[in-house]
Amino acid sequence: MKLIFSFSVALLALGCGKSDSSTDSDSAEDTSSTSCTRSGYAINDAYGDLEEGGEEGWIVTAENWDLSSGLMIESWSEYDGPTEAGVYDLAGTNYQDCALCLLICYQFDGEQCETFFYADEGTVEIERIDVSEGGEVELSLSGVVFQEVTINNNYVSTPVEGGETWCVDSEESISASFEVEEEEDWAGDDLVGEALPDLTAPDQAGNEVTLSSLQGTMLAILFNANSWCPYCVNEAKESEALWQEMASEDDRYDVSYVQILYDDASYESPATQEAALAWATEYGITHPVLHGESASAYFDASGVGAFPCYWIADPLGQLRDAVCGEGQVTSALMLEHFEAFLTENPTWTRD
Repeated sequence: MKLIFSFSVALLALGCGKSDSSTDSDSAEDTSSTSCTRSGYAINDAYGDLEEGGEEGWIVTAENWDLSSGLMIESWSEYDGPTEAGVYDLAGTNYQDCALCLLICYQFDGEQCETFFYADEGTVEIERIDVSEGGEVELSLSGVVFQEVTINNNYVSTPVEGGETWCVDSEESISASFEVEEEEDWAGDDLVGEALPDLTAPDQAGNEVTLSSLQGTMLAILFNANSWCPYCVNEAKESEALWQEMASEDDRYDVSYVQILYDDASYESPATQEAALAWATEYGITHPVLHGESASAYFDASGVGAFPCYWIADPLGQLRDAVCGEGQVTSALMLEHFEAFLTENPTWTRD
């Protein structure tokens, strides 16, 4: 799976003032015939990450602290990305299906990039590489041309009309070591196994809904943000159908589905009644869309740190799972948790 959501994760170190710099190189001026509005890229630090221990691919991020930016070299196993030394051509690729992808996240503010630049011209020479924990990679860029782009929900990169062109050649090799980072607890799963914290908040029709009143059913809670988050939009589009699918999976249990809409479209304040109703209307949602100060405060206290994320609670009100990411919760997963619940509570029956 391509990044986008993970840009904020991969670049959280930007601006944190690392004291050690393993790479200190300035990119040479571009010598190609391409007209460049920007040339060169100074590197303050470079580090590597293995995706799923290297099974999904690897990423090298080269930071420029003055620009609060990261140049990312990504190799994706799904598209046969390189794992061996060699010279690799970038011509004709798109971010949606590139095997070796080069992106610049320009002016990262801690939440998102001001601009994306995608490279569709030039070559990458991987001089040596060891795709294992503690392994190292050394590579250089030659004649690489980044175009200013937008990237949509399906990862398609589209050049911006009249956008900037950024040309980069490596004056020195970029070196980084690969580390496997501990998985972040974005979903607030420290609470799994405990009683679901209660909440009372208005839904899109203005009716007060209390989570504890939904006990007796399998409960899915979707923590979602507004239209600024493309993954949240995608999850909202599928939420009503997912709820109906969950409910029809097994007649031994009922399913309640609640969406907590954290903010309005401006990302500046809790979702209002108007915003929640517009959200529900836009995506055909009939399940409760809880919103307002109490709903936002519930998210803030939950330990959940990303959107979209889910909590699943059983008929006795115990939180059984906490999962983040688009499309990560399915009717099969809900059924799996119900079967586990019945194993632990064999005398339970649906009222």
